[in-house]
Amino acid sequence: MRFLIAAILLASSLWAGYWWFGSGKEEDGIRAWFDRHDYARYGAVSIAGFPNRFDSHITEPEITGPNGGFAWSAPFLDLLRMSYQPGHYILVFADMQKLTLGGQTIGIETTDADASAVFKRDGSLDRSSFVLQGVGLMGPNWTANCELLHFASESNGDGSHTIWLQAANLHRTDGTVPPVNVTIRATGQVALNERGELTGELTLTAPDMTAALQLATDFGWLPASTANELALATGDLVLKFEAGEVTIGNRPLNRAPQLPLLFE
Repeated sequence: MRFLIAAILLASSLWAGYWWFGSGKEEDGIRAWFDRHDYARYGAVSIAGFPNRFDSHITEPEITGPNGGFAWSAPFLDLLRMSYQPGHYILVFADMQKLTLGGQTIGIETTDADASAVFKRDGSLDRSSFVLQGVGLMGPNWTANCELLHFASESNGDGSHTIWLQAANLHRTDGTVPPVNVTIRATGQVALNERGELTGELTLTAPDMTAALQLATDFGWLPASTANELALATGDLVLKFEAGEVTIGNRPLNRAPQLPLLFE
């Protein structure tokens, strides 16, 4: 019995030592990532989760793109992983986030927002999934709700990723136009070049493409003249990215913002 108790105490001590060592490495790795990327900032980082998890709590994270066309910030971000799964993270987001994209800053409120990300041994992203539910969007002169936003990606092994995106029951709530629920999906393959520019194609589908185009116009994402031309077309639309240039249905749009290289 004494031997059994001694063995249990020894194993517990060894595991506690492993966890404390691992939690220190985890914290050092997060701090080093922020130090390595001058476009990323944070307030503080702490680690919890003993005995089986490394749960990292990062306060005031902020990421900006090279030319200011992209920015993301939140009060906090939690990175959770099991101690025996070094490359698999669960991300838990704050209920309020802020996103700047294409010159618009959008407030994002959610009832539930989490994600998972799996990394390869070399640190590159293998696959990811983001799910936001009960979404409220606040643009510069519009507000909207969305029942569900779901984004997923999977590496193709050549630097590109297969993308799947769905926005379900998206509609304006500011009373300026009659609310029309829109569901839109995007699928395709994209890659990010060394300057943070997207290259690839996404196919856009919607049960009511005309309503989707009108909503994009209301949000300031699409010129009204372009939306009217596209509404005359039949079938799906292709959103094409080529070294920063963007076209939809072969009509040119504004340049896409340069994105930060998070996983280089």
